[in-house]
Amino acid sequence: ITEGLSAASSLVEVRDPNTIGSFPLGGKINNVYGSTVAQVLAMGKLTDLLASFGLVPGQKVHRSELRFGRGVIATDSDVDGSDILTTLICLFYQFWPDLFNPKEKPYFYRLLAPNVVAVKGKKRVHFASRAEFEKNKDKVAGYTISYYKGLGSMEKEDWEMIINDDKFLLPIVGDENMKETLKLLFGPDSEPRKVWLMSDEKVEQ
Repeated sequence: ITEGLSAASSLVEVRDPNTIGSFPLGGKINNVYGSTVAQVLAMGKLTDLLASFGLVPGQKVHRSELRFGRGVIATDSDVDGSDILTTLICLFYQFWPDLFNPKEKPYFYRLLAPNVVAVKGKKRVHFASRAEFEKNKDKVAGYTISYYKGLGSMEKEDWEMIINDDKFLLPIVGDENMKETLKLLFGPDSEPRKVWLMSDEKVEQ
């Protein structure tokens, strides 16, 4: 699942179509917290996405029957990208919490796209964040440094590297707090959310 058509096009250029699918999201998706099956099925963007996996709202999921062995969410490393990521997690968790069972192999992952890339000849070194780059910049002295604004800034060589190395995948699994966290972020009661956004301290539920 990629944020935007540009990222999807770049992925299509380097993927193995026999093992990797591509679904571009055109902008943000709806908050479906508390939505009924009928309401979700009325959202064309979501039904197309779910159909690409073989997921049907209201029906129990069986991993062996899904079209893909895992789902990777690729968004920009910014506020909008994080918003899209969490909204997708809310969607999938609401109808198929079993896909986040910590006792099973993770099904969903976040793609850790590089934020900074150092290039010297044919050698490319990726850094997930500027903070990581600052800690290790002495190791790439003499390299040409590129700061990426998003997935659309990545070169073909970057895509080839990250889709073939699981170290760029962050597993998304559930824990005892996941249900309440999604309620805090997407539930109808906005007051706890306002308190959480205005404070660095943990909000007691």
